[in-house]
Amino acid sequence: MPNENNAMIRILIFISALLFFIPFTDAEDIFNGTILFKNNDWHFVRCSITQDDYLIETPPETFTQFKELQQ
Repeated sequence: MPNENNAMIRILIFISALLFFIPFTDAEDIFNGTILFKNNDWHFVRCSITQDDYLIETPPETFTQFKELQQ
């Protein structure tokens, strides 16, 4: 029984710590992206936490949705 209580207390402390630190994170530090036009096709370049760049082909619907969000 004491081992179960210790595990439960550790889980509660872990969840409490997560809830405490989440408001301090900034989404721009985690995800940051730009759109570019290359080789006659639209691509989305995403920079992750490690600052790696990814070249991904995106369908035209993606840009339509971006334009709708801007308005």
